[in-house]
Amino acid sequence: MQMDLLLGVLRKVSRKRPKLRLVVASATVDVEAFLKFLSKRHSNALTAPERKRPRNGWDDDQGEYHKKRVEENDWRKLCQDLGSSGLGGNESDVTARDVCVVAVEGRVHPVEVHYLEEPAHDYVDAAVSAVMAIHQSQPEGDILVFLTGQQEIDLACSMIKERWHQAKERAPTPQQRPKPLTAFPLHGALSKEMQLKALVKAPRGARKVVVSTNIAEASVTIEGVVYVVDSCLVKLDAHCPHNGTTYLNIGACSRSSSRQRAGRAGRTRPGFCYRLLTEDAFHSSLVPEHSLPEVARTDLKETILFLKCLGVDNVAGFDFVTRPSVETMESALEELYALGAVDEEARVIEPIGPRLAHGPVPLLLMKLMLLAAEPQFSCTSEAAAICAMLSLKDPWLQSTNRDRLSACKASFGVYEGDLVTLLNVYGQYQTYYESDPEWAKRHLLSEALLQRAFRVKRQLEG
Repeated sequence: MQMDLLLGVLRKVSRKRPKLRLVVASATVDVEAFLKFLSKRHSNALTAPERKRPRNGWDDDQGEYHKKRVEENDWRKLCQDLGSSGLGGNESDVTARDVCVVAVEGRVHPVEVHYLEEPAHDYVDAAVSAVMAIHQSQPEGDILVFLTGQQEIDLACSMIKERWHQAKERAPTPQQRPKPLTAFPLHGALSKEMQLKALVKAPRGARKVVVSTNIAEASVTIEGVVYVVDSCLVKLDAHCPHNGTTYLNIGACSRSSSRQRAGRAGRTRPGFCYRLLTEDAFHSSLVPEHSLPEVARTDLKETILFLKCLGVDNVAGFDFVTRPSVETMESALEELYALGAVDEEARVIEPIGPRLAHGPVPLLLMKLMLLAAEPQFSCTSEAAAICAMLSLKDPWLQSTNRDRLSACKASFGVYEGDLVTLLNVYGQYQTYYESDPEWAKRHLLSEALLQRAFRVKRQLEG
C-alpha cells in the first residue's frame, strides 16, 4: 500500500521535474502494469537486453564468452542513450524514451519442479506425505514447506512428528530406521526466540523441516534448504465495502510468487520443488500470474485521509498503479465522515483530521485516544493500555493443553467484551509481575509481549 502511494506521488513530482530518474526493483512485479503506469508513451517504451552471466573461456561451448564485449558495449550504449535523452535531448526524445525495463538473471542453481498427477483433497495431508517421501528416499538437505496459516502449520508439524515415530516403529531393523527429522514452525505469531529456532542449522545426520507461511518467500532466507513443498495457496486479507469488514481469505498463490518460492531451493545447490497441484491447474486461469495488489483489496480510509492531508483533494483522480473500486473509496469517505475527519464536502477538518492521519496507531484506535483525552471521559491511561494491547499480537502462549488455555482465558474474561478483557490482562500483570515473576508463565501469557505493551503505552501517553 505504501509503495503504491509513493509511486503515485513520485509520478506527480516527475511532472514538475522531468529529469527525475526512478528505479523500481522487484522479483514479482507485474511489468506490464508498471509500464502502463510509468511510461508516457507505452508503445515507445524501451526494453534493454537481458544481461546474462557469461561462461568462462574453457566451457564456452556456444561462443558466449567471445560475445561478452559486444554485449557490454551494447549495454553501455543503451544506458548512455537513455541518460542523455533526459539531460540534453529535446522534449520529444524525453517523452519517447521514458521507461526502460532491465531483466537481470539471478545467481541461483537450477530447481527441478514436480507436480501432482491427481488433485489433492487435503493439502496439509499432501504436504506431510511429500515431506515423509522426501525424507525416506532423497539425499540430505533441509525441507521448506509453504502453508497458509498458524493452524495449518501447527497441525502439519504434529503430523510430521507422529508419522516419523510410526515409521521408526515399523522399521524391521535398527539400520532401516529413518534418520532424525525435526519440524519447526515459522510464522508471524511466534516469538523471536521461536522464529530463530527455525533458522538454526540442523545437527549432523539429521534433517530439518521448516513449515512456514509466505514469510519465508522473500523476507527470510533459510540456509541448507534443498527441497521446497509448495501448497500453492496463500492467505490474504480482503475488505468488503458493503459491510465494512476485513477478513482473511485463502486463495491460489500467483505464479510469480510460486516461482519465488521455488527459488528458495536453489540457493546453495541444485534443488527440487514439489507443487501440490497438477501442472494443468498451475498453468490454467485458476492460478493468476500476479497477486492482486493490496490497494485493490483492503480498506482505504487511512490511505485517503493521508492523501488529503498531503493536499490531494481529488483522490478519485490520484494515479494509483492499480485503481481501487469506486465502492471501496465511497465506503472509506463515509467512514472518515463518521469519524469526524472530513466534512460533507470531503474536506479535512482541522485539527482532528491531521491528528488521526499522523497518529502512531490505526484510525479507530487514534479516535479512541482523542476521545479519552476529553474532559468528560478522562480515561487516557486505560485507553492507552487497550491500544497498546491491540497493537500487539495475541498475548497468549501456545499450549498443547487446550483446556488449560481456555481456562486461563476465561479467568480474565469480563462481561463488557474483549477490549475490557485485554485491559484486565494488562492490569493484572501490572499488579503481580514484580512480586511474582512466574505469574505470566503460569497464566500462559507472553511476558515479552506484555513488557512491550508497557513500552507502547508509555509512548502513547508521552
